[in-house]
Amino acid sequence: MTCHIYYAGHTHSSEPEVSTAEIPQEKATQSETTRLLCKIDKELIEVARRDAKSVLRDRGYDGISTYSFDKILNEMKTLCLTVFSILSQMIQFDNSQEKKKAAAMSLIYGIIMFLRCKEMSLVQRVNTVLLTEGDASTELVDRLHKYSFCLSRSMKYTIQEEIGNHFLDRAVELLKQGKTFVFVLDNIDWEVKVHDMRSDNQNTSVHAVATSIVFDRVTCTHLPDDGPKKTLSECNLIDLLTLTEEEIQCTRDRYKIFIRRVLCELFPSFDFLKEILPAHTPCQFPEEMSYQSVVVPLPVLMKDEKKMQIWLLS
Repeated sequence: MTCHIYYAGHTHSSEPEVSTAEIPQEKATQSETTRLLCKIDKELIEVARRDAKSVLRDRGYDGISTYSFDKILNEMKTLCLTVFSILSQMIQFDNSQEKKKAAAMSLIYGIIMFLRCKEMSLVQRVNTVLLTEGDASTELVDRLHKYSFCLSRSMKYTIQEEIGNHFLDRAVELLKQGKTFVFVLDNIDWEVKVHDMRSDNQNTSVHAVATSIVFDRVTCTHLPDDGPKKTLSECNLIDLLTLTEEEIQCTRDRYKIFIRRVLCELFPSFDFLKEILPAHTPCQFPEEMSYQSVVVPLPVLMKDEKKMQIWLLS
């Protein structure tokens, strides 16, 4: 015998009921989100315009050498306040004193603008220089380039060439001012090893020359250049190395200054010494020596240093 059981009452659907009051609220939220996205897009479009003169467009040597998180954050606060407010709220960024979060804000903003406009590549160029200086692997650079963190591998040569041209322009300016310089050579040697060494396939030693010019801070054009005063065989090394009492005391005073600088830099307890520390050690030419030497790097020459020196002397 079959038994049939019947349940009285209404049947309930598995789908939840949606209140009609929630639909207008959902539409209002979508409308507000759309307005916010439109506002963000409008701000970023204005920043990408060339007449906006964004700091991200200053991608030459001057922009790279003066790269600052504060400049980028100030631009965000001025030109795209909505974007700045949203990003700062997401990572809980309060002020520019938080260096790590300031770097994150600048990186995110730089990637966003680079994806919108390839000319705004200051952040990517700085990262490319840092990766090149840190000898990053090819795989790492390629992977980071996919996420617009840096530029492609080949672009590092373009950046190096632009930096080199900047220094050459600086050298021309100094030459017009009558500055003199010395030519510096430094050898670079490395060995290229073969995987399968044979009599006709041996390891090779490669020689190159790194060249640069260093401008003189103190001119020496007034000194005689008609020949040496003495030959090397006639020089007495004792006379050259012997110091007078005045020179010994001056050397001691300079060592004291150097030791104080190290103490103030490494030990905060010695900060009170900073007020009495001289900015520069006393010397015969204090004004000239207060500036750094201008070093202009030149291209690496695939030449042997010994043969290069012979060629220069000839």
